[in-house]
Amino acid sequence: MNRHPNDGDQETGSDLRTVGRDRHGRRVDGRRRIRAARLVPFPPVVIAAALTAPVCVPTVPTARQYPPANPDTRMRLNLTGATLIDFDLASGHVTQANFDKATFIGEADFDEATFSEDANFDGAAFTEGVGFGAATFTGDVGLGGAVVVNPAAQHVWPEGWRLETTPEGTAHLAREETDGGPATGSLTGSGGPTAVP
Repeated sequence: MNRHPNDGDQETGSDLRTVGRDRHGRRVDGRRRIRAARLVPFPPVVIAAALTAPVCVPTVPTARQYPPANPDTRMRLNLTGATLIDFDLASGHVTQANFDKATFIGEADFDEATFSEDANFDGAAFTEGVGFGAATFTGDVGLGGAVVVNPAAQHVWPEGWRLETTPEGTAHLAREETDGGPATGSLTGSGGPTAVP
């Protein structure tokens, strides 16, 4: 219901001006508070920025660095029972290697590898070509019971080992006989191609 200006309890002009200023003042103060709140960043954002700033600046060189060459490094491999696909240890240096009962799927390359202790391949299975060309063995080489699935593939075996074909078409490795007995002891030198009998 509308009030008439001449009704009782009328507000005077000065009262209206005061009320108007108060309302306007509150409105302006509210705007100031909103503007001030917009200028103050959200505290978690400030904290996160402060914590991540040192992390984002690289403090170490980013170029790839390689460890210095160390001839005394002794690498030992124990891959007993492992399945290895296109295994390549060509020109590698291994102190001791154990590939007992490992399965080599695809090519297995040990050309010019150096084994400074024993290398065991007992019971291993080779599905494709195997290369031990110019490999050096200081310790004993164990290939007893190793099976070659594809005897027709290109193979180079360590000295003292030969391929024997089975009636089923697969082959296994056996030590070559020397002086009326099987070869024993350490093998040093390079392997040459072994013909399939």
